[in-house]
Amino acid sequence: MKQSSLYWLTSNAKCIYHIKNESVPLDNHNVEQIRPIFGYLKDLISFSCGDESGKLTSEIAKLVNIIRSGDIFPDIEPIFYGASLIALAKDNGDIRPIAIGLVWRRLACKIGCFAVKDSVAQLLAPISNGFGVRGGSEAIVHAVRAFAKAKHTDPTAIVKFDFSNAFNELFRRFLLKEIKTTAPSLFPMLQQAYRCPSSLFFGETIILSKRGTQQGDPCAPAAFSIALRPLTHSLGSKLNAWFLDDGTIGDNFNIILEDIRRVLSFSNESGLSLNPSKCEIYFINAPPDAKESMLNELNRLLPGIKVLDNSSFRLLGAPILEEGISEALSKGLETVKTLCKRLPLLDIHPALRLLRSSLSSPRFQYLLRTAPTFSHQTELTEIDEFYRHTLEEVTNNKLSDTSWIQGSLPMAFSGLGIRRTVDLAHPAYFSSVFQSEDLSNRILSKSRLTIIDTDFSSSIEAYPDEMIPPNDVSKQNQYCWDNLRSKATFDELLSSSGPTDRARLLSSSTQSSSKWLQAVPSHQLGLLLDNDSARVAVALRLGNDVCEPHRCICGEMVDPKGYHALSCNKTYGKYARHAAANKIFSMAFSSAGVPNRLEPYGVEGDF
Repeated sequence: MKQSSLYWLTSNAKCIYHIKNESVPLDNHNVEQIRPIFGYLKDLISFSCGDESGKLTSEIAKLVNIIRSGDIFPDIEPIFYGASLIALAKDNGDIRPIAIGLVWRRLACKIGCFAVKDSVAQLLAPISNGFGVRGGSEAIVHAVRAFAKAKHTDPTAIVKFDFSNAFNELFRRFLLKEIKTTAPSLFPMLQQAYRCPSSLFFGETIILSKRGTQQGDPCAPAAFSIALRPLTHSLGSKLNAWFLDDGTIGDNFNIILEDIRRVLSFSNESGLSLNPSKCEIYFINAPPDAKESMLNELNRLLPGIKVLDNSSFRLLGAPILEEGISEALSKGLETVKTLCKRLPLLDIHPALRLLRSSLSSPRFQYLLRTAPTFSHQTELTEIDEFYRHTLEEVTNNKLSDTSWIQGSLPMAFSGLGIRRTVDLAHPAYFSSVFQSEDLSNRILSKSRLTIIDTDFSSSIEAYPDEMIPPNDVSKQNQYCWDNLRSKATFDELLSSSGPTDRARLLSSSTQSSSKWLQAVPSHQLGLLLDNDSARVAVALRLGNDVCEPHRCICGEMVDPKGYHALSCNKTYGKYARHAAANKIFSMAFSSAGVPNRLEPYGVEGDF
């Protein structure tokens, strides 16, 4: 490698940020075996390594500058810019090849994209929102919904484009030409990465990458969006919104046909090819004769284009119209049932962690934010009842209505964090609309429409005033909406509880009481609770029955809640746990350089 005359100042702080925010790569074949793992780098640049971490970060910054300058030694280009391939199955049975490249290349690409994010996003938005635009997909969905629901005087249509294997088919010469014009700071690195074929490793097979960007390259979304800019910004439709290779246009029939011809012409120049059978059209205010005439014209350009109705109209994974929401919720529930089927086979602690962080409400988060699901209470209740049953099965706890309400609260309000979709539906959708309002309205500027219409205003008016955030900034944050609702539920639980349950709720809502729920359930780290401990911990937190009534060996009666065990002098393991806790504190003090000594066994009182 040689030092380039071109030099971008890459600060140590920026390197540290991207290393610490990079996921640990998979351990694959060939090129993966000579790649250091980001997890090791995180440890090596931590403050615990002292001055050496600063020196390492400086050297990493120098290497990143060489990569961004495009000065990697030519003989190693095919390997350095190669990648290990992972074949992921699409819903339709096709294969999506994901390329996992070298750590150093990914780090340089992330820093390069971070440097141009704002300038490129400003150039592309509001038409192309797939790179550098916060909430771009949500804004497009809200804008298209407003356009589809609006009253149009002329027969109108919305067309969705689908390119065949778009990222892998783009001509690289065309791509690099646009990059050089639009984002010159990325050009040296991307030119070296894509000017020659690179090696892709799939098992024992080596495939030469000759066209398109590698899916998995951090620069791929930026490069693809920039390459499509001559097309996306030349279309004349009133509705014109793109998220990477997913394009949506809407206008009267004549303009739609002109824009389709432009897309087809651009495809021939750029190497992209439309997949007509996967392109879709939705008609608005179109009489049958006009619709038939439009379809005849379209089939000449896009043979086999699919016609959508109100229930099948989906965009970027979200239902656009009211008729499609029930089906989307039902499909989501079926997927969750499949995923949760084997959850009870795991230990309680890791199963509870998986349910909370992945398999419960996070599975519906995008749908809740992009569609007004709160009008479908029956479907949401069915989803929540399934989560209640799953939580009972996983934790071996019988949940009353009150304990389920508490368990569905955030951990800061004494819950387990297994959120109910009924509680999240309003906060998620309202915050998404307010956050997307500016971008969505810019997308709709030619149509003179806004996403906050009569239906949305009516929903806000029907929502309790005390649960609406006070200002415009907080209205864009789902946490602010959810926090007010959760606090109201928690206060209601407190007001209806007796002294014992009130003390339990208050203690469970303290910050430290939920640490065991937040800990990684790792046996190697000593953080994994055994099944009995996890079951009892959940029961004590939610106020469930722990055992059958019986007489303790100390002579006292034990009620079903099991609270007696917390104060019994003859509880098994009480002194052993006390000694273990003392040892942990002693080791912590010793690590911090604080002199200490363990309490001698058999000694009572001060010494």
